[in-house]
Amino acid sequence: MGLKKATVANSYGLQQLAKSSQGRNRSVDEKALSEDIDPEGIHVMSFSMVHNDVELRTEWLVKLKDDTKTKHVREVDGVKFVSVWLDVDFIEFDKWTSTVDVDGTDPVPPATDNAEA
Repeated sequence: MGLKKATVANSYGLQQLAKSSQGRNRSVDEKALSEDIDPEGIHVMSFSMVHNDVELRTEWLVKLKDDTKTKHVREVDGVKFVSVWLDVDFIEFDKWTSTVDVDGTDPVPPATDNAEA
């Protein structure tokens, strides 16, 4: 099916975006994020839009440490993650994110591969 693109950030970059989001409509508690984020994680942006012509509103799937006890954690195949919304400056976004090619195969969502038709 070909390659698709994804926007990602490493843990340091995502924490810099969280810092950039402070004082905006969508932000997170930086301390809580730094305690729970997987320091070696790669985090995937699942949504973005230009907001008020001055920033990007973004949603991130943030990989968490295996032993995290934070609320609202989702887990798929043993990987813990949480959805985080951040409003970020355009320059900071470009500075801390990368665009990568990903395999274009659509995975089977969990618990649906054995669903009856």
